[in-house]
Amino acid sequence: MLKIKDFIKNIPYLPFLYGIFPVLFLFTHNISELKYEMLWLPLFTIIFIILVITLILSIFIKDYHKSGLILSLFFLLFLSYGNFKELLSGGWLADMGIIKDKYLYPLGILFFGLASYFIMKSGDLKAVYGFFKTAGCVLIVYSLASIGFSAYSNRQKDTVFLNNVSQMETGQNQNLPDIYYIIPDTYARADVLKELYDYDNSGFIDFLKGKGFSVLSDSKSNYQNTMISIPTTLNMDYLDNLLPETIKEDDFKNMVQNSRVQQFLKERGYKIIYFDSGYGITSYNKYADIKFNPSYINDFSRQIIETSLLKYFVVKRNLFGFSIKNEERKRILYSVEKLKEIPEMEVGGPKFVFLHINSPHTPFLFDRNGGEVDVDWDSVTSSEEYNNLWLDQLIFISGQLSSAVEEILAKSKTEPIIVIQSDHGLEVMMHGLPDEFFQSDAFTRARIKNFSAFYLPGNKKKILPNNLTNVNTFRFIFKNYFNADLNLLEDKIYRYFDYSLLKHRSDLKNMKQVPKSLF
Repeated sequence: MLKIKDFIKNIPYLPFLYGIFPVLFLFTHNISELKYEMLWLPLFTIIFIILVITLILSIFIKDYHKSGLILSLFFLLFLSYGNFKELLSGGWLADMGIIKDKYLYPLGILFFGLASYFIMKSGDLKAVYGFFKTAGCVLIVYSLASIGFSAYSNRQKDTVFLNNVSQMETGQNQNLPDIYYIIPDTYARADVLKELYDYDNSGFIDFLKGKGFSVLSDSKSNYQNTMISIPTTLNMDYLDNLLPETIKEDDFKNMVQNSRVQQFLKERGYKIIYFDSGYGITSYNKYADIKFNPSYINDFSRQIIETSLLKYFVVKRNLFGFSIKNEERKRILYSVEKLKEIPEMEVGGPKFVFLHINSPHTPFLFDRNGGEVDVDWDSVTSSEEYNNLWLDQLIFISGQLSSAVEEILAKSKTEPIIVIQSDHGLEVMMHGLPDEFFQSDAFTRARIKNFSAFYLPGNKKKILPNNLTNVNTFRFIFKNYFNADLNLLEDKIYRYFDYSLLKHRSDLKNMKQVPKSLF
């Protein structure tokens, strides 16, 4: 057996390089939706695992060049499985229908076994080891440089929206209401549910109206993509007035974290209470005063799992009782229960509560009674099954929201403002559909019809427009409750658009505005 000092002297650094690289690579390619703190736990966990496995393997393989190459290949394949699968999905192999886990798993094991056998039977591999060590160092340095550059760029952008808020003329209110902004993702309007799903949502709507809510029967979302809809809502304007000349994905995250709405309220003494959604741009807000995150799984951890073979153990299987779906169920249930406690929380000022619930959007987690659903959305092949799963989840979320509203209203000392508003409507089985479908009138007409319900103290609900769109939500609230010099913007509705295609302001011309005759 190797002595510790010999092991340290001959430590095979290669597995660490190729174990760490997939993590850094994934982070750099999704950095606009992530926070830097998310990187450390998975990084140190993987380093610890590599160290343990390397120590064990050194007992059986004395040549650290060979053991290092074998382990490097193992970790690269294990942690990059999803990337390799995606790479193959665009070629002729995909056309043959063999890019599936049931074929790729055994092929991957066979490849690793043959490669390991070849390595063990080869002679001196010192030169090969040195080559891959140099290549690994280059990859690590490049990834770290990309992360560092992004961090520096973000620091320059942190105050990009500050001046816009300070220019708003406002009056001061002495008895300010708590404001709750709750986003049930892809929750569709009642008429869409009736027309396309034959479901009558009057139970939930009548409950809200009975509590004093105004439920808009003609509400519409301006943008049909979460990554655009939420930032524009929180900044009370259209993209062409918000984005810089050169557009990066970081801009959308910054528009949420440092939004005009948040700045406006902070200037008036509000404390920001933020629920980590676990997804994309709403998974974290460094400017919030109070943050809630009940899950060990954050957006980055989920991406590591779903792009590696860990997916087989914690998504396809429960590993020691742990699974991503269980964590996401816990996140939603925890968020709703914590929401009920907020009226009684003493935070040193009025509260702005932001909760983005990634439901009834996929993944499918609940049946209509709250029971666990164990169906992967991308494995559903029938539109009817997909629609039923989505509808069941919508029904369950409606019940959860009803419960939360009941508690908030009962416990609030001052009448709050509560907005329940989806970022857009209509969830459909997207995989396998051509791009043309998402530009069609039929899809657009249903997608823009989002859900909007307002609880407004006093008599302001009498002047609430029944056709209010998302970008005007906080314009209406700030004008009528804070005397802000903000008028409602002209309604503009845009077809579905992939935000990642926006690189320059000139690309905004590719976003097609929906003719008013369609809505």
